[in-house]
Order: sequence, then C-alpha cells, then structure tokens
Amino acid sequence: MFETLIFLAEKSFIETVFCDIEKMKYISLKKYISLKREAGLNSLSLKASKKSVLIVDDNPDFSLFIKEILEENGFDCAISFSPMEALQHVKKSTPDLILLDLMLPGMSGHGLMRQLKNNVETALIPVVALSALRDEDVIEEMLDLGVTEYLTKSCSVKRLVSTLENCLT
Repeated sequence: MFETLIFLAEKSFIETVFCDIEKMKYISLKKYISLKREAGLNSLSLKASKKSVLIVDDNPDFSLFIKEILEENGFDCAISFSPMEALQHVKKSTPDLILLDLMLPGMSGHGLMRQLKNNVETALIPVVALSALRDEDVIEEMLDLGVTEYLTKSCSVKRLVSTLENCLT
C-alpha cells in the first residue's frame, strides 16, 4: 500500500513521494498514478483504508494498551467496555473485526458471541477471542460458537497483530 511520506519543495516545483511499504520502494506521484491506472483503479487514494477493530474488554488500561498497539500497526480502533456497549457500537458502525474478551460484566463474551452470530447483519464479522482463560473446553466452545481465532492475553504483540491481519485478508 502506498502512503504519503514526504513533500519535497524546490522553488515552484513540488513532488509528492510515495512508498510501497511492502517493497520499501519510493516512487513519484506520476508513477503512482500510472500504476493505479494500470491496475484499473480510477480514483486517486493516497492512504490505504485502515481496517477497523472493535475491542471489547472491561479493563480500561488493557483496552487502551491494545488500542495503542493496534493503531501503531495500522488499525483503526474503537473500544467497548461491555457487551451491551459493543452491540450498540456494531449497530451504528460495523467493524471489520471484533477483538473479544470473554469475562465481561453483565453478559459474557460467550453470550455476546451468540448474539453476534445469530444476527444476519453481524454474523460474518470475524471475531478473535483474546482472553486470560486457557481452559481447553472454553477454547473449544468459543471455536464452536464461531470465533475465527482464540488467543490468550499472554500472546506476543507480533502474534496478535499477525493474527488480526490474517483474519482480515
């Protein structure tokens, strides 16, 4: 994906430089437009659209920590501190992925998962469980309910980010 990196100005000439992040290759605006046309893309989008992640966790410190990590890695994040808040958020704006804790106030992550998967409008949203629970029965139950992946909160940042990226491709 291309992102605007630098604006170089010399006298009256301004050139926008782009970077293909995957290849770490710099190209000019003229070349960027040419590549977009070759690919059949008519609109000139300077930023790749960020994938949206709804973090559902009742721990504010942990939620903000995860949000910061994910945003540093190119995701657009929102936080819901309860299942009911998550359901309201999903009705207003459908996220590309939900990162779900299981031990939540009021309704458990299991209950929220059931509601999401039983609703036609939310059934196809990928859900990644991120929980402190390591019980094999719980993991199996969540996979049966339809979570895309199950991670424990002790997983590495690299594993979390790569799991989310894989679920969104």
